[in-house]
Amino acid sequence: FEKIIEKLEEIREQYNNGWIPCSERLPEENTSVIACFIHGAVMELEFYDGIFHGIYDYTTKAISAWMPLPEPYQPKGE
Repeated sequence: FEKIIEKLEEIREQYNNGWIPCSERLPEENTSVIACFIHGAVMELEFYDGIFHGIYDYTTKAISAWMPLPEPYQPKGE
């Protein structure tokens, strides 16, 4: 059981908890994502025209990583 836990931790670290560094890849155009600023704050932003958009526009100089939005909550049985 301990080996399974260790392997899961390795996988989690390998995939950075779902964060994708902007230096590796940018989101597809016209996509909503969770973005992580270089100082650590996290916010939902839209990505289009090669820029992250929210109240302000942000380039990869301000955004270090991003991840896709999770699927919306759906109660069981619906």
